[in-house]
Amino acid sequence: MKLIIIFLFSTFITYSQNQNFEIKDTIEVNKVKLPTYFFNVEKNSHSNPAMVFIVNSKDFEKIKKLIPKLYFSRKQEYTDFYVLSVKSLNDIGAVKSYLNEIDLDRMKRQKSTFLRIYEFDKNHQKITYTSLFKTFTETIDNVYYLKSVEELCKYMVCRIR
Repeated sequence: MKLIIIFLFSTFITYSQNQNFEIKDTIEVNKVKLPTYFFNVEKNSHSNPAMVFIVNSKDFEKIKKLIPKLYFSRKQEYTDFYVLSVKSLNDIGAVKSYLNEIDLDRMKRQKSTFLRIYEFDKNHQKITYTSLFKTFTETIDNVYYLKSVEELCKYMVCRIR
């Protein structure tokens, strides 16, 4: 009996823990490779709410290291964090390419997206994804341009502001 209780308890502990992973990668835009970073904490969430940070290349490494520290120091509302390093915060082409890449991955995992919405065709039982914005100048929720490392605390819960 004790063995069964220990087994059940250890199984519960194993499956109830959050798992996290990080992916450091690059995307190529106009033959220029730009570093990207993805931090994910697997929780029991249907949508895995996400934030995207667009940062200057000089701040990329600091922000990449700071996101997991902030996540585990205080409870955060989001579980997925994406970071794109750009030479200029005005590089709309790079941002749009990165958001499209994120959306394609999130659609495969049936998660919420940034640039796309879907329409459900009841007759054919098919989902069609369409672009959400006609112009890219419109505000996109949860996509933030960070001019400095300190601005990260505006969007993530920090101990000291």
